[in-house]
Amino acid sequence: PHRTAQQGGVRMRPVFCGNFDYETRQSDLERLFSKYGPIRRIDMKSGYAFVYFQDERDAEDAIRRLSNAEFGHTSRRLSVEWSRVTCSLCLSLSLSLSRSLSLCQG
Repeated sequence: PHRTAQQGGVRMRPVFCGNFDYETRQSDLERLFSKYGPIRRIDMKSGYAFVYFQDERDAEDAIRRLSNAEFGHTSRRLSVEWSRVTCSLCLSLSLSLSRSLSLCQG
């Protein structure tokens, strides 16, 4: 089962996007992901982001089409999948992903 985050009473599953250039801007990710449907928000960190779609089916389309796709000036291959982070506190803190996951456990 996939885990969800809560925003405005609507349960959402964030999409994890990683391995993009550090120079990538949030607007670059918005342009890329909005091709698959309306986005609620993007929580962006250095080199990875969590993308929240309005509709889970749009998120599934994005995952299918963008996973391992080349992106950015250096054509790095994106890692796009359902997020494993389960708590909103971890999403809002600027911690490394492994540190975030360890805080969520237990």
